[in-house]
Formats: sequence, structure tokens, C-alpha cells
Amino acid sequence: MYLELITLEALYYKSKNDLANNVLEVLKYLRDNIVDKVVIDPSNTNNRISDDLDKHEKEAIAQKAKDSLSKTNWSGIIW
Repeated sequence: MYLELITLEALYYKSKNDLANNVLEVLKYLRDNIVDKVVIDPSNTNNRISDDLDKHEKEAIAQKAKDSLSKTNWSGIIW
């Protein structure tokens, strides 16, 4: 659910018909936002879904997204 909600935020104003760029946009969003972004469960506003991962886990995701964005082909980008 956490990844789904972050993906929805990352792609909110993006075209639905641009899969390749959307993947890159999600990776950029993860790189730039996952560590500090608070994500609330829309069905239970008392549930901070972003608290399910600790800071080190979020930093690892951000670093993996950054690493993926530095690759030149899809086999290196998708992890």
C-alpha cells in the first residue's frame, strides 16, 4: 500500500500513456521524497503508513532509485 500511494503521488499530474517516463518519474520521486515524506492511509487517517519503514530502509530505497536513474538501459534500471 505504501508503494502504491507514493506512486500515485509521483504520477498525479503525469500522462497515463507514457509508461517509460512514468517509471523514471516514480524513481525520481522515490529518490527525492521517500525519506521524509509522510504517507497517511486514506481509509484510516490515524495510520501513518510511512512509519512501516525506518529511516535506514527508506534511505536504501532512495539510494537504489538514484542508482537506477544513473543506468543507461532498462536492464540496469529495473530492480
